[in-house]
Amino acid sequence: MKYKAVEDYADNGAFAGLSVINIETGERVGIVEDPQSIAEDKRRIKELEAENAKIKVAKEIILEYGGIDGDHHKQWLLDQTLRILCGDDYELVLNAWRLGEDGPFTYEWDEGIAP
Repeated sequence: MKYKAVEDYADNGAFAGLSVINIETGERVGIVEDPQSIAEDKRRIKELEAENAKIKVAKEIILEYGGIDGDHHKQWLLDQTLRILCGDDYELVLNAWRLGEDGPFTYEWDEGIAP
C-alpha cells in the first residue's frame, strides 16, 4: 500500500494538521494533529509498506511452490517463507525457537530441499 500525507485546514483557513491517506482506496487511515509527530508517522508508514511487501512476496512463493509434492519440498517452502518474513532477523528467530523448554537445540530446523 502507498500512503500520502494531505494537509488539513480549519474552516477559517488555518493549518489544522495532516491526514494520512491510503492512495489505493482514498481512505483516511490517520490524522496528525501535531506537526512534530509527522516524522514518526512517516517512519511508521514506511514500516507498514515494508511489512506489506514481505507479505506479498511470501504469498507469491507459497502459491508458486505450494502444490509441489514431497515433504522435503514443503519444508523448503516453509523455510523460504520464514526467511522472507523475518528478513535480517531470520537466524535470530531460529536460534530463539531452538531454545525450547529443554534447553539449547530442543528443536531442530530443517531447511528442506528446493524443488
